[in-house]
Amino acid sequence: MIHKGCTLCHQDNNVTNVTDGIWRCDKCDMNGFKPTPIQTNHSSNNSLVCEPTCPLGKSMKKGRCESCGTISKFKLGPSCATDLPNDLCLTRATSKAQEINQAGAAKVKVTLMPCAKEGSSDTMVKEAAANQMWLKRQVRVKSGSNSDSRQEEEFDTMTVPDEWLTAAGMLPKDDQFVKPEGEAYCLTSVMNSETGDATSDLSVQICEVTQELSQVRHLQLWTVKTSDCQDNEVSGLSRNINAFTLKKNNQTIGPKDGLAAENVAVTLQKVNNGTDYAKASKQKWTSFGIQAISKCT
Repeated sequence: MIHKGCTLCHQDNNVTNVTDGIWRCDKCDMNGFKPTPIQTNHSSNNSLVCEPTCPLGKSMKKGRCESCGTISKFKLGPSCATDLPNDLCLTRATSKAQEINQAGAAKVKVTLMPCAKEGSSDTMVKEAAANQMWLKRQVRVKSGSNSDSRQEEEFDTMTVPDEWLTAAGMLPKDDQFVKPEGEAYCLTSVMNSETGDATSDLSVQICEVTQELSQVRHLQLWTVKTSDCQDNEVSGLSRNINAFTLKKNNQTIGPKDGLAAENVAVTLQKVNNGTDYAKASKQKWTSFGIQAISKCT
């Protein structure tokens, strides 16, 4: 059988006990496949395996190319292109891997803070801007308890793009801390230690979404409903309106007690049915400064 992606092949008649020989691949389709040499018992019949590849900004997962995600900032309300001096952004207390790694549950708080301007040379301003940048990417997880009927569902995670921020010069490089391979940091509903349920408090914790037996994973899986801003065409911007819903309890993110003010905690709350526009608008977020990740980490 010729490997998928092979565009040129030859017949290897040196294989014993095979009447018609074996077909070997000589050339791969370079549009979507990477050639990997393999050796046979006869050097004259060396072959290639054509391994599927993904375009920039995507990675291969379970045989499919998936997006590496997008980095955005989120300001409170569906204000789209209208930027005001008092705009408030979804902000975590830190983006430093060591601090999050060693903090434990409920320590890295999530609050509303004035949206920081990017491009400043001031260290504090750069770190403030870094703490407002979130990496949204899709994950697929299996649900249900019956191993024969479990189905994959698609959710979003909101993580800290710490490596990207360091490479961009927005976070200082920490040579004293070796980040565990594959470790990431997720927006998380703080778990009630007695019941295992989600509380209204939010924090940033080590991601456990790939650990099927973890109690925390369902507190890190979100459904982010996104729609384009209606003024994009006029403004020339590419912004979206977003609403975040937690898988565990179908609650959404908004400022505590509906207070749109600096340093107010951001919490989980029941979804407003939309009859009160002022309250409903405080459960929506405008994403801006959107950047696609070119390389998955």
